[in-house]
Amino acid sequence: MDTEIDPAEISVWIQQLRRGQAEGIEEAWSRFFSKLVQIAGSRTRRFPGSTIDAEDIVASVFESAWRASKEGRLASIRNCDELWWWLLKITDFKTTDHVRRATKKTSGGKVAHVSVDDQILALISRDPDPQFWAVLDEEFARGLALLGDETLKQIAVMKLEGYTNQEIEERTKLAPATVTRKLRIIRNIWAKEMI
Repeated sequence: MDTEIDPAEISVWIQQLRRGQAEGIEEAWSRFFSKLVQIAGSRTRRFPGSTIDAEDIVASVFESAWRASKEGRLASIRNCDELWWWLLKITDFKTTDHVRRATKKTSGGKVAHVSVDDQILALISRDPDPQFWAVLDEEFARGLALLGDETLKQIAVMKLEGYTNQEIEERTKLAPATVTRKLRIIRNIWAKEMI
């Protein structure tokens, strides 16, 4: 059984990922690949007989993450939770794109021509589908249920809503060290149970 996840260890590989180092993307792969394949697979199974492979989609997600990492576009990712949500969103985009292309196949088996501009416009202009929101809601509810304690739930919700530690301290009337400790507990629970 895993012992408590060391926040310093997570911090190291997140920093590696932000700097475009291979060790960071390898660690992200080992933590998130299987779960993302399950999520992509739940959507692609709705198209029986199609050639869409969830593992290929998620491999493509990690190729994009690697490029983004090397180009410095993941500099805003501060922790494991933020990386998870970013990867989940990219998985949604890529799954939607694969499904859209598969449904546009012509009788000759060739993908109908769609310009890159049309693809980009389709990705940025559409609302996420209900399945994506259902997955997010499910993951959010599961994450909160794992916490058990109402104070931990309250702090987790505030942090996900973007409150700073200081704002959480003010709203909960907890000491700075207590908020920091409870955030560490939340991250440890989620790192062990959700990913």
